[in-house]
Amino acid sequence: MKCGEKLEEKDVKKYLSQIRLLDTKIKHKEAELNEVQEYLERAAPSISSIKTKTSHIDKISDNVASIIDLEEQIRLEKCRMLQIKDRIINEIQSLDNPVYIEVLYKRYIEYKTLWKIAEEMKYSYGHIKKLHFYAILELKRIL
Repeated sequence: MKCGEKLEEKDVKKYLSQIRLLDTKIKHKEAELNEVQEYLERAAPSISSIKTKTSHIDKISDNVASIIDLEEQIRLEKCRMLQIKDRIINEIQSLDNPVYIEVLYKRYIEYKTLWKIAEEMKYSYGHIKKLHFYAILELKRIL
């Protein structure tokens, strides 16, 4: 975010939601990695029983390269996510109202729905929705 730049309410929500977006992307990459690893584990016995063929070795080599690449992508995305998460947590905690902090933390760090937050905090859904709105406005003012 650029210095002096004003954020709209929807932009603040999008800004806060980037943690969840990165988390989702990481989980997809990890699933892809598991799929490639499982393929290699299944393919290994059948390849060893066949006389060594260049095409099989090339496939294994390509899959190993994919694994290494995916592991590096996951590592970099996790580092990026942790940096963004730390920054956002600090920004949320810079608010003066502890209820706003709690609502935003539960919503954007713990990925809870407003319904679940209302239940946990023993408020009505409408009240939590209103608190969330005011917390976003307050964070917008700070950002």
